[in-house]
Amino acid sequence: MNDWTKNRDLRPQAEEAGPVRLRLLGAFWLADPDGHEIAITSKKNRALLAVLALSPGGQATRDRLCGLLWGDRDQERARNSLRQSLAVLRKELGGVAPLVLQTRDDVVGVRQGAVQVDAVDILDLADTNDLASLRQAAGLYRGELLADTSVRDPGFDEWLSVERRRMVEKAIGILEKLSAVETGPAQVEAARHLVSLDPLREASHRALMHALAEAGETALALQQFEVCRAILKAEFGVDPAAETTAMRTAIVKANVNLLQPAVAASSVETIHPLVTPDGKPSIAVLPFINLNDDPERQYFADGITQDIITELSRFKNFNVISRNAKFRTKDSSEGLVLPDQSIGTQFILKGTVRRASNRIRIAVQLVDSDSGAHIWTDRYDRDLEDVLTLQDEIVRTVASTVSGRVEATHKTRARRLSGQGVRAYDMVLRAAMAEAKYTRDSYRSARQYVEQAIELDPEFAPAYLHLSLVNYIEWTAYWVDDRDAAFSNAMSAVLQAITLEDENSNLHAHYGMLLMHSGDYENAEHQFNRAMDLNANDSKARSLYGFFLTAAGRSNEAVDSFGEAARLNPFQPDWANWLKGIAYFTARRYEDAILIFKAISNPMNDVHGWLAMSYAHMGDTKMAQSSLDVFLRIAAAEMNNPPEASITAWKPYWHAAMPYRNQADAESLYEGLRKAGMKE
Repeated sequence: MNDWTKNRDLRPQAEEAGPVRLRLLGAFWLADPDGHEIAITSKKNRALLAVLALSPGGQATRDRLCGLLWGDRDQERARNSLRQSLAVLRKELGGVAPLVLQTRDDVVGVRQGAVQVDAVDILDLADTNDLASLRQAAGLYRGELLADTSVRDPGFDEWLSVERRRMVEKAIGILEKLSAVETGPAQVEAARHLVSLDPLREASHRALMHALAEAGETALALQQFEVCRAILKAEFGVDPAAETTAMRTAIVKANVNLLQPAVAASSVETIHPLVTPDGKPSIAVLPFINLNDDPERQYFADGITQDIITELSRFKNFNVISRNAKFRTKDSSEGLVLPDQSIGTQFILKGTVRRASNRIRIAVQLVDSDSGAHIWTDRYDRDLEDVLTLQDEIVRTVASTVSGRVEATHKTRARRLSGQGVRAYDMVLRAAMAEAKYTRDSYRSARQYVEQAIELDPEFAPAYLHLSLVNYIEWTAYWVDDRDAAFSNAMSAVLQAITLEDENSNLHAHYGMLLMHSGDYENAEHQFNRAMDLNANDSKARSLYGFFLTAAGRSNEAVDSFGEAARLNPFQPDWANWLKGIAYFTARRYEDAILIFKAISNPMNDVHGWLAMSYAHMGDTKMAQSSLDVFLRIAAAEMNNPPEASITAWKPYWHAAMPYRNQADAESLYEGLRKAGMKE
């Protein structure tokens, strides 16, 4: 029995009186064992209880709580604020405070067993298949987590967003099971609840169609198909999956005379508009959909989407938020899984791309997300050689339509792109796809693509940017013998790119990163400021600036920069989260760093090293050694002449990967390796 559960005086009292009840789903509510409501007036204290209740073991360190709820303050002020909040919370809890709160050394917790939490109960019941337990779990989900509580802190906002989505996913899983085992009206009710949680989820509509058909409500089942079709068409320009259509056909065949007219698209729920802090109009760009039968063509649609986001981001009269969630199909029973609906904007831009031989067709829609009305639609049939000119045309139209005050002037191109130019563009998109795999072989492929692109069009700046990136990654990862040449080539390539296109924020941000690695922090920061002046909406530049701030010894500012990058693009790429995890590690927020590193879907090998050091500082020697073993094993397979397994031998590698300006930050890294079991 550990110190968190043993208490000879309090445990019998809790068992006799019953638990304190805490509701976090929907409106916050807390009651003593007799059912009398306990008022918690401070939103920070409501948030504090929620974080503790949902933390592993119901406990969290003071540093973690300070980082989540008082991230805008230095460590001393944040700890003072936490102490004051705990004092107020104990006073408001009154006689049940000893049953709820517990502290020990640097850890704060809620007493498990003495506090019953609806969100925790849902997590515990998520894997059940018992009908009574499923009904109990479904009844617990009264709304989103802390629906009536907001705390203005980027760290807490991020935590709340992740936890809300986790709760929704658990509730969806529970209701899916329930709708499969219930019968009659109860089955219909469960399926309706399932659809209400995520109206963009096609599998939920199928569950409701099935439930209605089983209940004999054939007309309503067919109407539900039309609702589903209208949502998919209005939001994403696609038709229902084959499985959904097959279900409708089966219902029609069984009831030929009951086919009902389609439901109007105006009945579809729309995304609520996002009110941005600066009051500017906001637009979300959804992934353009590849209509080619060949899925290998998806990279081209993704490239078109990203380039339009980049060009739109240059305009400072409105905010551009990428909603580049990936579409995924696990199996035929799930169909299309659509992006999270939780991030709304005032406008949505979406489109489709079909490419055939040397022709391209792009269909674009600009939608008012509040009313669902189509503000502007157009379709373009062009030769492939005109694709970049076409992007400019789309950007100009969207910019002037969204803002009204924007003079949509875009720099004219010095020349019309030739066929070679478009093929160069295609090669760069292929290189970017290869780079995302983060392996030695994938970067070799990326190098081949960018070298072909430069040969096809020697004046195409993005090709030189990717050539610089390939050399940079090969330099940091020790994938080449002549590392000095690799770094020099990276610098030369980005300077060539800037010569060709000086007003590209990505180029200046990448140049700033290389200057940082060379030790020129002053000029590096100048380049990052130049990048953000050129494009305040560039989430990539914000993330790289966060990396610079981490290296410069300003890790708290770095965390803020990564938070701003996430606001601009809620679906951050793996590399950005990798750098963000380093910022949290450097800020000594090891628990947060571990959560970020573990969430990376396709980690570079360095992530395993950072995990090892984070676990080591947390005192988890087993996980630290395991992660370090993975790092060393992959390094031995991929690196040219990997160092021996000693801290001294690995110091140049880690200095190249993370050029800390402050010796104390570097020593924390090496101490992590030491604690993980690496010899001197």
